[in-house]
Amino acid sequence: MSELNTRIIEDSGFVLHDNNIRATTTKLGLGGKGLKGDQGELCDPRLYDEPNEENAEIIELWINETFRSFNIWWGRSLTIDPYEHADILATPEWTAGYRGGVLIPDNRVALIPHNQTKVNIFDIKNKTFVATQTLHGEVAVGAFSGGVLLPDKRICLIPYESTKVSVYSIENDIYTATNHMNLIAPFYDGGVLLPDGRVCMIPSHTGNMGLFNPSTNTFETGAGFIGETIADGVEFMASDATRQYSGGVLLPNGHVLLVPYSNPNLRIYDPIENEFTITSPIPNELLNNNERFFVGGVLGPNNVVYLVPYNASNIGVYDITANEWIIVDGAPDNALNKYASGVLLRNGNLLCIPHSAAAYLEFNPDGNTKTYHTPITTPTATLDRINNAKYYGGVVTEEGSVCVIPYSANYLDLIDMNDGNLMDKNTSYSPLFNKL
Repeated sequence: MSELNTRIIEDSGFVLHDNNIRATTTKLGLGGKGLKGDQGELCDPRLYDEPNEENAEIIELWINETFRSFNIWWGRSLTIDPYEHADILATPEWTAGYRGGVLIPDNRVALIPHNQTKVNIFDIKNKTFVATQTLHGEVAVGAFSGGVLLPDKRICLIPYESTKVSVYSIENDIYTATNHMNLIAPFYDGGVLLPDGRVCMIPSHTGNMGLFNPSTNTFETGAGFIGETIADGVEFMASDATRQYSGGVLLPNGHVLLVPYSNPNLRIYDPIENEFTITSPIPNELLNNNERFFVGGVLGPNNVVYLVPYNASNIGVYDITANEWIIVDGAPDNALNKYASGVLLRNGNLLCIPHSAAAYLEFNPDGNTKTYHTPITTPTATLDRINNAKYYGGVVTEEGSVCVIPYSANYLDLIDMNDGNLMDKNTSYSPLFNKL
């Protein structure tokens, strides 16, 4: 275990690499190991390096050069003018309908069902919903939380209250379910695609990592923290009913960061050695009086991870290389249930998705500035943007727009950020970013 360090940033922000980048028009192709793309047409082959110890620095440099605040194309103010769609009107089962989504390789978005009974697809180009037919057949409340795009274009649904891992084929409209054995539900909350093709699931109430192999449809439990002291001498027990972590982040070295929800420790998991390499307590400056600190994390430039504040008093910024928390200087926000996950914008900024907050929060690490964006469009009588629990997660499209996933709002927001310039669209499908 590494010692925890904390540093306070007052004004200078992070140093970003001042390299040139260019638009590309790479065609999407799917390789046998991860979303590797058609390497014959690559403009930047570093995009396809496998996250591991040897490639970590190369991947970090690629991220620094790709998502940059100083980039002329994308370095502009964010305009929130969401497209509101009436085809997804409320039903009796609508509350907490979806938790997260993934971009699928035809530039559509799959919405992950939480209380809904099936996956739904949003067509970004035509701004229409494509209703799937087959029901997932799992529990009616809280079935899944988050999803992962697999190399064969199927979607792995992360089991929350469901006792089965479900893999959904959009092409065939078929679910394949695999039993998993745990003592406590909810089980997992978000996941990531590992370089070896397995799906790593983030423990919610359970005390162990979940590992699913879609090639063999087998599930196993990984390292755990049952019996570990989590706070003030209190040990985590198998009967603990507190949600521990919410969301994970694949790191450039192939490890997985666990985002702390009610567990006061950030953890980094090594799936090869099946062990936690770092357990780092949340600094007091980020804690609120209430638990439920963060929901979701986003890998950013300069090898940092942004933790999206749910009840935490501020954005959590964690430097992976230094095992160091960066305390961003700024007025704390003590509201509860503020944001549920976020996305990395092409200008290098973090966009936090509002859950009960009234506006989107954009964080610019260059100068550590925060900008709040209130949606321009006002809901009509048939559309409802409720005050609480509006959205849960977002997806960055090939064009750089953000598709915001409805939770208890009965429509979807599509934030148009396309100014005609495109990067390699495979960036949007990378397991580093395309997950919840």
